[in-house]
Amino acid sequence: MYLTMFFLHILGIAGIAAPILVYLATGLMGSNVDKGMLAGVYRLGDVSGKYLATFGGVVALITGLIMVAITNSGLITWGELWIWVSIVLFVIAEGMASTVTSRAGAEAAALLAKGDASYQAAASRYGMYVYVHLILWVIIVALMVFKPF
Repeated sequence: MYLTMFFLHILGIAGIAAPILVYLATGLMGSNVDKGMLAGVYRLGDVSGKYLATFGGVVALITGLIMVAITNSGLITWGELWIWVSIVLFVIAEGMASTVTSRAGAEAAALLAKGDASYQAAASRYGMYVYVHLILWVIIVALMVFKPF
């Protein structure tokens, strides 16, 4: 049962990572890319943030809680601070991905499609949100792996 939950947990995390990977792909595309293609990638970031990250987040949270309950044999208990800090950071990261980050991606795509000059500022905001999301996930994973407190 634990291995099944762990597998589903990893699949959920892959869904969470989708908007981050989509944004990183925009950096790999370079500066000579077609505007329509770049707008499509930003739109993909919006959709993956709203749906894949949200669904993956729910799956990762539920399976993570089940895994803690399964191993609640004295090694890991609900009273440990790292679990609660991880859960709070998780809720913040997922809320941010499904609202703020995805909206910023949609705004960047819309401005780019219109040819608006403020596209660069919107893309920069989108990138900042993605990097904050990435930093939150690095902290969450570090807490789960190292269990510092």
